[in-house]
Amino acid sequence: FLLARGRNLSVPLAMMVALVGALNGWIICWGASDWFGALGAFAWLPWAWWGMERALDPRRTKWRFLWPAPFVYLLVTGGFPYTVLMLSLVAGWLAVKSLGQTKRLASLGPLAIGMALGFGLSAPAWLALFDYVHGSARAEQANPGSHWQWLVPPAALPGFVWPAWTVNWTDFSTHSRPHMAIELACGTVPPLALSAGLLFLRGRFVRRMKWELGLLVVVLLIA
Repeated sequence: FLLARGRNLSVPLAMMVALVGALNGWIICWGASDWFGALGAFAWLPWAWWGMERALDPRRTKWRFLWPAPFVYLLVTGGFPYTVLMLSLVAGWLAVKSLGQTKRLASLGPLAIGMALGFGLSAPAWLALFDYVHGSARAEQANPGSHWQWLVPPAALPGFVWPAWTVNWTDFSTHSRPHMAIELACGTVPPLALSAGLLFLRGRFVRRMKWELGLLVVVLLIA
């Protein structure tokens, strides 16, 4: 909600963003149902994003580097490695965006210090994670392809709008089988809003949202 309000969205639209972020199919069907570590870690990702943006805001005080530190710490100690990868992606995107806008490498200083503090505070969690990964079943799997399970097939993308959309996905047994795209369910509003912007505003929409659209493309390619 705060992230959306920081982009000058109205209160109803910001509430929609909050509902989509907190109650999407991945959070409910995977985080809340199967992986509490994923749920607990992801809860701090929007806060870390919010803190990192404040750290990069030159209008704030010299102590702005403190904003992301506690949220990065809480995210890492949530215990879900993939959320740390999400955090790294968002941090990298914010860094590139800041460099593109300011053309000054020094503008990244507060963000780098805040991230370093957060990761430093979470050092005990890192030590536990390394100990857990060493010798685990997933680390010892002989088939390298097993680490690429559950990549989203492009044919499943309509699931963002229609959760019952069913195509073949590869499951944890590396078998291709019919699967409903329930993880992609996030309500019809975001894809419809994006489509409307591209259709009716076209170049003006792309120029205004170019950084967000770039992040969206990168995330889809990774997924």
